[in-house]
Amino acid sequence: MNKYCRYIGALIGFFLLAGCTALKAEQSPFTEAEQQVTWHGERTGTFGNYDYTNLANEAEAQEILTEKFNLSLPKNYETLKTQLASTAYLSGKQLLGEACEVIVSDQQVNYHIQQQYGEESIEVVVEFSLTYTIEEESKRVILADQTLLLQDVSSSGTAGLYEAIPELVPRVAKNLSFDSEDKVWETFMDKHQEVDDTLAQQTVVIQENVDKAKENKGLQKSIQVYYDAAGQLREIYFNLTDLSEE
Repeated sequence: MNKYCRYIGALIGFFLLAGCTALKAEQSPFTEAEQQVTWHGERTGTFGNYDYTNLANEAEAQEILTEKFNLSLPKNYETLKTQLASTAYLSGKQLLGEACEVIVSDQQVNYHIQQQYGEESIEVVVEFSLTYTIEEESKRVILADQTLLLQDVSSSGTAGLYEAIPELVPRVAKNLSFDSEDKVWETFMDKHQEVDDTLAQQTVVIQENVDKAKENKGLQKSIQVYYDAAGQLREIYFNLTDLSEE
């Protein structure tokens, strides 16, 4: 009888443990799509202090990131670059140059890639910025912040950034795991024009989930545009911030 009771008790304990494990998995702050754009790893020591500037190409920057500091790019990164380059906005422009650097401090690694597009002169600058941060309490390192910036730097007129919004926003937003909201860019474009003196040196939000992300300690997401001093739309940027360790 005692042997039978011990067997039943062990069996019950097993199912309780399995139930707790499943519950923990269900409480993950990230969706399946968000897991493609986030990255966490184990880390017990600091990074040191290094400046890797004027790198030959992005392959060298990636090698430093992975081989020297045991960090990884998010799974969606290469797909995002490919999709972005194939948009009508960029596919008609030549890649004129690329600047790559990895800047390292004790607690952070900043991975920065800048690409210049145009014809005879630079018209568009595309920047990928990723910041990895050590979380000492949990002994982990996370991809804490990532930003994709597209900047119209044409000296005359515009490089067509405003007109490209209906293609750029849904394509990039989907890759970066933004929630599907019906044509949020249309709402923005109905309210705002390419040139607006009243918006000079101001930032306008197209989409964000700040309150929800803070409440759930999840992935904070934002799409914004910036108008320059003349009131012309010059920048659009997509930002992800991992709040899961806060």
